[in-house]
Amino acid sequence: MKSSLLIIILLFTLSLAGQDTKPIGTDFKQITSHTWGYDISDSIPWLYKGSVYGWTKIATHRQLQHVLDSIGGVWEYEITVNDENNITTPLTLTDKTSIFYNGSAIKNSLWSGEGTTILNLNLNTYKYDQLILKQ
Repeated sequence: MKSSLLIIILLFTLSLAGQDTKPIGTDFKQITSHTWGYDISDSIPWLYKGSVYGWTKIATHRQLQHVLDSIGGVWEYEITVNDENNITTPLTLTDKTSIFYNGSAIKNSLWSGEGTTILNLNLNTYKYDQLILKQ
């Protein structure tokens, strides 16, 4: 009996994890469907994930940028010409440097320049592609 009660409490607790409390005021607006909402008082989008998971706040670009900036050692770059492979960075590249190309992490085998500020990419790049380096 104890184990059954423990399992029920555990399942109930897990089903509530990740839920936020949906704003009730008139500033909360439904967007195009029942699964999206927007709170105009704080500019935060909300996603309804069903009756089990409820409503969840979605981080805004400004919030994500703030977190990245507060961590330090983050640099963003836009490729200016096709096949641009040698890029000068303000960061010294180390074995701990993470490089994201158009939002996807790239393997260490696709870049070199450790110990320098010159990033050498071993892949085809195209104008307007995005790079993010994180120490």
